[in-house]
Amino acid sequence: MQVWLEGDDGSVAIIEGAHDKFVSTTVKEELDTRCSTRRQIYIDLRKFVEQENGSEVHPVFNYEVLDFENRYPSVSVTENDREHLRDLQMEFASIDDEDKFYELRKFIRSVQSRKRTVDGEIIVYNGNHKSDLVDEIDSRINNYPDSLVLAQGAAWCDDENGDTVVTLDYEDMINNESDINDAIELHYTPSHRLNIVSPDAV
Repeated sequence: MQVWLEGDDGSVAIIEGAHDKFVSTTVKEELDTRCSTRRQIYIDLRKFVEQENGSEVHPVFNYEVLDFENRYPSVSVTENDREHLRDLQMEFASIDDEDKFYELRKFIRSVQSRKRTVDGEIIVYNGNHKSDLVDEIDSRINNYPDSLVLAQGAAWCDDENGDTVVTLDYEDMINNESDINDAIELHYTPSHRLNIVSPDAV
């Protein structure tokens, strides 16, 4: 259910396999926002490195992430975005200088391309969830957005769509599967327990 465009594991979970892939409205909204933000960050980064060095090719991996963030605040940059920018610096370190801007433009185009691929693979589940279940799960994992996603997963299971939730979130979801399912049982039945797994288990 919870599949991001942040890394290969999420892409594999979406693209591979003949099974139906459902996402909740909350996950779809987050996916749209993350893709839009990531594309804008690449655009801003291109402007930043071009401005830093004028017409010369700038060593893209040689900038301070926070300096870039402070100079181009067009979108809100999360800690995941900062980590991605640092990874990008390392990746660009092995690319010839004359190819750096070309590769950055490819990153900009790839966001739209990958999102189109994902949108073509997923089915958005619009069923109603139980708001009191959101609160019950949140009292156990202390993460309201994830609790909302899981409550929507329980509603999806109640509609007999399946019981497997795919996520990259170990800390709040996978590691707390038992507590989450105990909360779900209070509002549904034991048959509604979710199988919360990572993409490599699908």
